[in-house]
Amino acid sequence: MDLFLQQNGWINGADGIETAKKIEQVVANEISEAEFIAWIAGHCCDEYELFEEDNQLEEDLE
Repeated sequence: MDLFLQQNGWINGADGIETAKKIEQVVANEISEAEFIAWIAGHCCDEYELFEEDNQLEEDLE
């Protein structure tokens, strides 16, 4: 999942263990796919947000 997100410009900001537990909950039908998608959406950020300091440095150098 993380690879898919990264290839599409997104980064999962949640802890890996927390993410694994959420996946297990989906498989066990403890939460719905829609709930999982909402959780992922709430924990994802794009690369620009995560590395904002790096982007600011690049802008300053230009």
